[in-house]
Amino acid sequence: MKNSDFSESLFEECEVERSTFSFSNLTRVKFVKGYLYKSEIQSCQIQNSILLDIVINDTNFIRSDLTDSIVRGKIMEMSHFGRSILVRADFSNSSFEGRLWSEPNFLEANARNAKFIECNFNFVDMSHANLEDANFTDSYLKLVEISTGNMKNTNFTRSTIVDFNICDTILDRTNFTDVAFAGFFIASEAQFNDTVFLRAKNNISEIELRDTIYEESNLPF
Repeated sequence: MKNSDFSESLFEECEVERSTFSFSNLTRVKFVKGYLYKSEIQSCQIQNSILLDIVINDTNFIRSDLTDSIVRGKIMEMSHFGRSILVRADFSNSSFEGRLWSEPNFLEANARNAKFIECNFNFVDMSHANLEDANFTDSYLKLVEISTGNMKNTNFTRSTIVDFNICDTILDRTNFTDVAFAGFFIASEAQFNDTVFLRAKNNISEIELRDTIYEESNLPF
């Protein structure tokens, strides 16, 4: 089904397994109460689409454009959004579940202004991603890597962050108000500029700040 036009289609309670939609037009598509397993949805146009109550397992969205789309459900295993465009995409109330060597991947994704409100992240790679102005309010993040990324104006208010790797990441005006930190915090070569840690709670067991640029008064450690 490569290079197909499914624009404005409705997929309700569909189970899609080992299918290929690469290079297809999926703009304004509605995929409701469905299941995507081991499928290829690479380099697709998926703008202004709605994916609700969906399970995405081991499915690739690499280089696809999900601008202004809503994705809500469970995203598991090696589901890749690498180099995808997620500008203003809304993933609120979703769960991202990975494990060692098998994790959801947002490598080099453009997730500017994306919403990850009240999400659950477990073993997720967001390395080199643009998360400028993204919103992670009230979320739970464990074993998340955002190394060499852009977190300008990113909002983590009231989130819980466990085992966090943000090496060589830009944190200009990043908001960690009322955040509870635990586990390890690796921020070597990160840049903290006007970063907000108001009322942040520190239960960190291991910290690495080698060559980090920061104003000491801004860190809760």
